[in-house]
Amino acid sequence: MALRGENSQYGGKGMLVGDSDRQFLWYLQLKKAWAEAGGCPETFCNPIAPATLRWRT
Repeated sequence: MALRGENSQYGGKGMLVGDSDRQFLWYLQLKKAWAEAGGCPETFCNPIAPATLRWRT
């Protein structure tokens, strides 16, 4: 996560694949929605739809 944060300052999104990166993508969507709401809980709308993650290690 730290390396991804460093990469984002250069405009790179990195390689995000499938369910293994879904939580990071959700984080980015929530961060964007929170910024658009101006940090106000009353105007914040959660953009994340319910989902079930499945992957094997």
